[in-house]
Amino acid sequence: MKGRLFYLFSGIILVITLLDILSKDKDISEIENRKLQNKPKFKTEDYINGNFKDKYNKYLDDQFIFRDEFITLKGVSEKLLLKKENNGVYFGKDGYLLEKVLEVSDLKIENNIKYINKFIENNNLKTSIMIVPNSFYILRDKLPIKAKEIESKEIIDKIYKEVDKASSIDLIKPLEDKKDDYIFYKTDHHWTTLGAFIGYKEYLNSLGKEAITLENFKEEKEFNFLGSYFSKSKNIFIEPDIISYYDFNNLEIFIDGVKKESLIDKDYFKGRGKYSAFLSSNNKLTKIINKDLKTNEKLLVIKDSYGNSLVPFLTQSFKEVHVVDLRYFDESIKSYIKENNISECLIIYNLINFTRDTSVVKLIY
Repeated sequence: MKGRLFYLFSGIILVITLLDILSKDKDISEIENRKLQNKPKFKTEDYINGNFKDKYNKYLDDQFIFRDEFITLKGVSEKLLLKKENNGVYFGKDGYLLEKVLEVSDLKIENNIKYINKFIENNNLKTSIMIVPNSFYILRDKLPIKAKEIESKEIIDKIYKEVDKASSIDLIKPLEDKKDDYIFYKTDHHWTTLGAFIGYKEYLNSLGKEAITLENFKEEKEFNFLGSYFSKSKNIFIEPDIISYYDFNNLEIFIDGVKKESLIDKDYFKGRGKYSAFLSSNNKLTKIINKDLKTNEKLLVIKDSYGNSLVPFLTQSFKEVHVVDLRYFDESIKSYIKENNISECLIIYNLINFTRDTSVVKLIY
């Protein structure tokens, strides 16, 4: 009997190994909504510093056959076993999925603060900074009992205190006042369009300007959105989100130099990454001109993906909005500001991304 079991399991392992070797590599995991590691090219310097080994191990993990199926099975089993989390995501109350964050890098925070201060010093530009708290803080009453998280308010207060030459847009109270509204997606790490609109209003108020009212524009909706937290937790029992958006038609739009008809790329609604419809996902440079406004105000927005759903509202209050994502932008920021006669700047990051982003250093180039 033992011999038969040995041969059976050996045969299963052999079949899986052969299928794994013969299977074609995937570029994207639909269920995780992210790019997968492809087979790395061998480079001597990568081998010496250990990067090749890390990349190859990541490649083996990402390209393992039946990977998506195993991830889904684990997520289902964790939920059925009444676990309160899976893969760094809490199963919260009222159908919310909330990221588990127990620590952040103090060094990255200090460095990014230093880079922003140097950017302000180098450019003599009216600058505002908006650090958006994540859903796990604003909606902390949705967390499971005894769930632990970092103290977001203390970290944001520290950032605002040390970036002392910028106007700080504190969103904690405005978002907490609306926490019973749909301001964060249940299955994704982004704020909703309503959450972004709150951020827009607070920024306009800080400038002494009047914000637009949504009642004057048509709201459109896209259903069945399952975002990044769903992809990580695989909680198949969760209800999908709804994306609302406003497709302003008074704009001239250029994304990475290519003219676009809309800030909402509806092709993304056909796939899993529906939030990427805002600004056609993350791009190095987006330039938007409001054809109706008579002012000459030019705003530079330096942002992570939280800014993507905020920018459409900003286009209704500034003649030109120039949007830079430092993860992809490799030109000199200082030169760009000078060449385009930028009058003011908004730096917007969600808190967790600000504590992890290594591209903020490009501000000083």
